[in-house]
Amino acid sequence: MKASLKPGIKYEYKFMVTDAQTVPAMYPESKEAAMRPEVFATGFLVGFLELACVKAIELTEVRGKKLIFSVEAYDDVELVSKGSHERIIINKGQFEERTRSKLS
Repeated sequence: MKASLKPGIKYEYKFMVTDAQTVPAMYPESKEAAMRPEVFATGFLVGFLELACVKAIELTEVRGKKLIFSVEAYDDVELVSKGSHERIIINKGQFEERTRSKLS
């Protein structure tokens, strides 16, 4: 594990929500979804928060191989989501081998 992984590391990740990332676009075949507001869909928000943690929003705790991040998402006006996200440092080769073995 890198010695530079210490609590307090921060990164800000910004992007513009596109029409394709709104609630109606998430399930275009659904009449119910089509009637919903054209706002950033929660499903895309969760994916964005995971991506943000890969980019390291704010590392708040290191416990062995476990990294704990604090994550916040804002629109142009206010906070829209806040939470924590845990990631584990893995050996990529071993992880991929275990994944492949499940297919056998």
